[in-house]
Amino acid sequence: MKKNAVLLWVVYFLNLMVFPAFFIRYTSSGPSVDTNAYLILQLVSTAIGVALFREKLVEGFKNFIKRPFIRDLAIGYALRIGLAIAVAQFIGDVTSDNQEQIEKMMSANDAVLMFVLLCVVAPILEELVFREAIIGSFKKSLNVHVLTFISAFLFVLLHALSKDAAGLIDWTAALMYVPLTIPIVGMYRYYNDNVFASISMHFLNNFIAFLFLLNQ
Repeated sequence: MKKNAVLLWVVYFLNLMVFPAFFIRYTSSGPSVDTNAYLILQLVSTAIGVALFREKLVEGFKNFIKRPFIRDLAIGYALRIGLAIAVAQFIGDVTSDNQEQIEKMMSANDAVLMFVLLCVVAPILEELVFREAIIGSFKKSLNVHVLTFISAFLFVLLHALSKDAAGLIDWTAALMYVPLTIPIVGMYRYYNDNVFASISMHFLNNFIAFLFLLNQ
């Protein structure tokens, strides 16, 4: 599992830092994404992740449906809303670069394509990378609570990269992702480190956000 985890992180790093040079063009008005190229890259990365952790996904699904997951997802989402309101009171109305880019892609692309990216690819790939390839793969070697913190911390930071600060972290934007991160990581740990549980929580959050963006 550790070898699979390292391999998936290499794929994700290339996905995040190297391959974007081929499908993102930076202009005076900001970055422009070749969405088709981006979708292909994300699908390939997700397929690699699923192939590496297919047994964990199958096992996770079987264990997930045995429990009251609808209730737990509802509680998780309610927690996400409550935390988001609290954070908004603290930092005000802030939009991250990641959110801005998603909104631009939504306005310029087919809804089905964006559904696949936001509600299928992102939950599966990111949960395999940040949960299974960190907590699940290394918990026998390192303290699981430390791994949980690392998992959450990296997830927040990599969603708060700033294009205006040469790839540095926008710490205000990072706070915006804490309310999203806590329920997702919480579902993973509460379901005995079940990546299918965190994928489901991630999907629910992204799907509801997708519906709001679709109506804008």
